[in-house]
Amino acid sequence: MENEINSGDAYVKNDRVPSVWIVDRVLSVYTPPHVRLIEQGGNGRTATVAVNTLLDEKFWRRVVQEK
Repeated sequence: MENEINSGDAYVKNDRVPSVWIVDRVLSVYTPPHVRLIEQGGNGRTATVAVNTLLDEKFWRRVVQEK
């Protein structure tokens, strides 16, 4: 599935100061489903975002991380 979201996926928040966020887990107990994100950079910020919003390129874009 093209829009599948998994733990460890990285997304960049489209903001004045773009930041990289890593999917910690998919929270399917919510309707619609949400994800818990952890911001990279060691500041400990987390966010819970609806999957629909995470997949909307006006707000977020997926980044490919090198392994």
